Amino acid sequence: MIRPFLPVALLTCALAGAADRPVVGFLRVDAAKYYAEEQSTHPYGTRVLAPAGLAFGFGEWRTMYYDANPDRILAMLRGFNVLVMDTPFDDSIRDLGGNRPQTAAAARRALEAYLNEGGSALIILQAVRYPGDMDQDYANLVLEGLGVKMLHEGVYDPKHAFEARIASIFQPEGFFWTENVTPGHPVTEGVKRLCLPQYHNGKTPGVVTPQLSPEWQVLVRGEQTAQSYVVTREHVTDVTQVGSFKSAPPIAAARSFGKGRVMIFSVPARSVYTNYGVPGWNMIVESAGNAAASLPSDGAKLVLNGIRWLAEASRGAVLPANARVG
Repeated sequence: MIRPFLPVALLTCALAGAADRPVVGFLRVDAAKYYAEEQSTHPYGTRVLAPAGLAFGFGEWRTMYYDANPDRILAMLRGFNVLVMDTPFDDSIRDLGGNRPQTAAAARRALEAYLNEGGSALIILQAVRYPGDMDQDYANLVLEGLGVKMLHEGVYDPKHAFEARIASIFQPEGFFWTENVTPGHPVTEGVKRLCLPQYHNGKTPGVVTPQLSPEWQVLVRGEQTAQSYVVTREHVTDVTQVGSFKSAPPIAAARSFGKGRVMIFSVPARSVYTNYGVPGWNMIVESAGNAAASLPSDGAKLVLNGIRWLAEASRGAVLPANARVG
């Protein structure tokens, strides 16, 4: 079900004493409520960001994606040095009519204004979950000014495949790995390998295929044996239909935008931060990788490197709170 709209942005504060630390913002429904409950216990915020000298806060999901007022969205974004923005995948957006063009345009204008003035964003790309829904197409409207589009295709490499339990209560499922990492960039420092999910929900792609404009520098690709595969109307990744990339599809990339920076990572948010520290979650993408073959994954390192790199651009760069979009 789609999350109900709230007309007022609910912006949380950063952790106490964070005035001199970059603030990383995560989008969440009922952001103020959950920040009040989790500001001292949030696993990713307290176990990953705090030791790295970073603070965190929550921004209201419904304001980001479903508010038609770009100034209100921008005011929320200015609370963060870095926005972690996972794209909608199960909001059950059935069509792009009604006020969808207005809310998507407002989100796009606010995001681009935020980046232009020096904010930065880590965008987690996720394939739409349910057949007939248009969450992915809606997200593409928000992101199109950045030169990134999620295709209805999924990245997979059957030549570098393995199975593992993503959580202890689940049966083993498919993963693949890549060591096709671009050296010499701060985001990839110390990153040797990523292990990534074949699927996310059912047979939808775990790694949705991004189409990137020339401004992007690809940081991680699949191996030469990896390809993108067509996703059917039933949202099944059809590994018999090769899509737009016959070899080495992009998985993570970065670029500058105005005074800010942007990074994209094509992987479910549950393998970035939402399930971090959850008992029984086996951290396949984050660190464990293919334990049976002694092939760990550097997903968590890639993300933290990325957040640090993004934060460098945004210190002291935001405009006064009363500035307006456009």
